[in-house]
Amino acid sequence: MRNSSGIIVNLSESVCGFLPKELTPATSTAAKSGVFQAKIKRREANIPVIEVTFNGTQKFDMMVDSGASGTVITPAMAKALGVVPQGTVKAKTPNGDATFPLGRLTSMEAGGLAVKNVVVAISPSLDIGLLGHDFFGDKDITIKQDVIEFRSRS
Repeated sequence: MRNSSGIIVNLSESVCGFLPKELTPATSTAAKSGVFQAKIKRREANIPVIEVTFNGTQKFDMMVDSGASGTVITPAMAKALGVVPQGTVKAKTPNGDATFPLGRLTSMEAGGLAVKNVVVAISPSLDIGLLGHDFFGDKDITIKQDVIEFRSRS
């Protein structure tokens, strides 16, 4: 197949996970520049909500919670992702101390920024997940009107 520039593109390479240079996603540019942008879909209680891809395939809306040390998912998310609880953690929440089951995810990605092998808590009281510092804690964050920028620290 030829792309819009007339260059022949081997589609079998992209199907196998090896993208030709012409089809490299825009996120690779972000990775080189150290700036990752995630579109804000909406706000809940004025907190930005972005789309996060889990385990490379499933997408869920998540609130970007600058006060959360770790990522917390809902029971429905855990079920859809096949997360098997592997212990518990005690945490301080706005409602007091609580104990949450813990599970492991292969990966989380938003705006080209990805982390692998992430332990997440599962909260039965949430309707939407919370994206915490285990995802963006080593980045500087800028919340704009319609995007969140995660910047590599120099």
